[in-house]
Amino acid sequence: MTDPSPANLWVIVDEDQYSIRAPCFNVDMNTNPTTMVNWPATYHNFSGTFAFADGHAEIHKWLDGRTKNSPPKTGPNTGPAPASGVTATPQGSPNNPDITWMQQRTSALFQ
Repeated sequence: MTDPSPANLWVIVDEDQYSIRAPCFNVDMNTNPTTMVNWPATYHNFSGTFAFADGHAEIHKWLDGRTKNSPPKTGPNTGPAPASGVTATPQGSPNNPDITWMQQRTSALFQ
């Protein structure tokens, strides 16, 4: 682990209950525009918890209201989605500083 370093690389995230659709957490690395694929938890006073590769954990306070994932209102998806074979649909959230924060702490493909 070199970029980012273990102290800046999250390995476990507290995910929003209505975002859980597969056994992974996706961070879209595109910056123009930023989009949310999976949502981090916001139920800790609009904060989420991340555990990092060096062993420390952080509670991060979100800045942008669009980071909160709203539960589905109607239909069969009124709770957490099943983990088998369901994929999340990216949602536009241009210039969201919370997505940028996650991108800076997400692993990158080795070049």
